[in-house]
Amino acid sequence: MRRFAVATFALLLPTAFWLRAGPVFPHALHATLFPTCTGCHAGIPTGDARRTFPTATQCTACHDDTVMPTVTWTPPASRGAGLLVFSHPDHLTKSGLETCETCHGDDRKPDAWMNVARPAPQACLACHDATAHLGDDNRCATCHRTLAAATGLTGEHIAALPKPLSHARADFISTHGPQTGKAANCATCHARESCQRCHPNASRSPTISALASDPRVALLMAGRPPSYPVPTDHRRGQFLSEHGALARASTVRCAACHARPSCATCHADDKARTVLGQLPSAEEAAGKGVQLQKKDR
Repeated sequence: MRRFAVATFALLLPTAFWLRAGPVFPHALHATLFPTCTGCHAGIPTGDARRTFPTATQCTACHDDTVMPTVTWTPPASRGAGLLVFSHPDHLTKSGLETCETCHGDDRKPDAWMNVARPAPQACLACHDATAHLGDDNRCATCHRTLAAATGLTGEHIAALPKPLSHARADFISTHGPQTGKAANCATCHARESCQRCHPNASRSPTISALASDPRVALLMAGRPPSYPVPTDHRRGQFLSEHGALARASTVRCAACHARPSCATCHADDKARTVLGQLPSAEEAAGKGVQLQKKDR
């Protein structure tokens, strides 16, 4: 009876649906056939990748072109490492979760069996101590590998990564230097070329140098002009007369946006030589694969 019920429902669907189903599996249509998730996904509890998905042979037990129409089923192939680092066996052991529905159930249909959905980031927050998925108080490495290690992502995927909440602040660009202990979070979505686009002192910065180089990011950044917001103190009327003292007090700060030609244009005296020597040269400021844009004044 179970097979008949599913077959009757199937007749209402175009044949092309079955032939093109591929890796998008219609779980709900098979709800009356499978009492457990591990019947098809036997490798999940143990971490056995070879048994994570059912084989095409398992499908032919019903889809033999007699009981049910023949379908083409190819288990999803690994696309390489993504950003997410997740272990089903670890979570089953440490969290005490007993059912797959805890994470994979469709909240829109909580009482329906095999209404499967992708886990939402909010589901992780129920156990992990964080206020929001993209919050500043997170330790990203808990669930994510670095972007450079996520070799399965394409440039298109990287460009579409969601931005943390802090990135939407109006003062983010002028205050985005990583806080103590948070620099590792930047590596989740950024590579060295992300910073070389704007920072002429990238090769001298320990924080930027700690980021891995990534050709995908270099390609995304190439040709994009840098963004330099004017700091608040630069807007003061007396800034021109004060900036020498500020530069001597914090040359590293100046080097975040200025290369040596920025100052050498006006300053050639011995007093300025010490500061100029700490600024990157024009050649050094040109990031590998990504170059700063020169602007005529």
